[in-house]
Amino acid sequence: MYTEKTKVREIMNLPGILRIVEKYTKKQMNMAMLKMGANLTIEKVGNYLKWNREQMRAVLEELNELRASVDR
Repeated sequence: MYTEKTKVREIMNLPGILRIVEKYTKKQMNMAMLKMGANLTIEKVGNYLKWNREQMRAVLEELNELRASVDR
């Protein structure tokens, strides 16, 4: 299960991760940009983007759903 303390490097290999990142950051991304932030936590990224608690929960929920579908 992903939490606020999960590092970006742990979610980078999920299929469709760029779509999710672009959806919540509202910025065009590529894997090279994602790799630059690999040591950041999801919480740090959220703080930088000024996400509120609800937005953070929505991101984590979607990431956990994606992980669950990959694990099946």
